[in-house]
Parts: sequence; structure tokens; C-alpha cells
Amino acid sequence: MARSTHFTTTTAAVTATRLPSASTFLGIVATSAEAASGLFVKLWWEGTGTAPPTVTGGSQPATAAPIVGTTVPHLTIPIPTVTGLAFNLAEPLNNGGNIWYWVTGAAADNSTTVLATGGDVITLVYD
Repeated sequence: MARSTHFTTTTAAVTATRLPSASTFLGIVATSAEAASGLFVKLWWEGTGTAPPTVTGGSQPATAAPIVGTTVPHLTIPIPTVTGLAFNLAEPLNNGGNIWYWVTGAAADNSTTVLATGGDVITLVYD
């Protein structure tokens, strides 16, 4: 697959968003002008549950979309204030299935801390 990017800015709502046709996470570039704690990008791979396959004969288990504040993220990436963050993984991370993400203002798995609208820029790199 070709590398793709997904660009977003922070919003006043915390919602899970699915990256289109993504299953492999490659990296992130982000800024954070938010509260002193920075912001936290949380990733979750669907297909890690125990429901039947979504496609007849398929091998990926189906799961519902993650629910922010309830679903435990598989990976939390802290974005520090002022300096932001840019990195790409030496080895791509693929936990199977599509990738969902959400951004909160606190590190806790159950955080629904909203951020100010706009201002912060987040670009996710994926295959």
C-alpha cells in the first residue's frame, strides 16, 4: 500500500475517527498549544475483538467503533506543549484492522477532556 496522511485540527468535541483504509501506523507530526499537560492522541485498531468476521470467509473479527471514555486505547501518544512532536516508527505498527483515533487533554484511558477548537495540528502517517 502507498503511504497516506490524515490531517486534523483539534475540536471542541472528543470523537473517535477512523482513518480511511488504514491498518498500519507509521508516525505522527503534531503541535500542542493546549493546557500545560499537552494533548494525547489515542489509537485503537478494530478487529481486535471476538465478534464474527465482518466479511463471509474473512479473517478479521468485527468490532464496534470505539467509544471515547469507555474503550481502552491500544496506544496513547503524548504531544508535549510548545515543542510538539514528530516521529516515524522504525518498524511499522500493525495490530490488524482499521485504525481509529481520538484526541483528549488528559492521559487517562477514560479521558473525555475536550480541547479548544483549532490551533493544534495533527498529521497521522499510515499505510
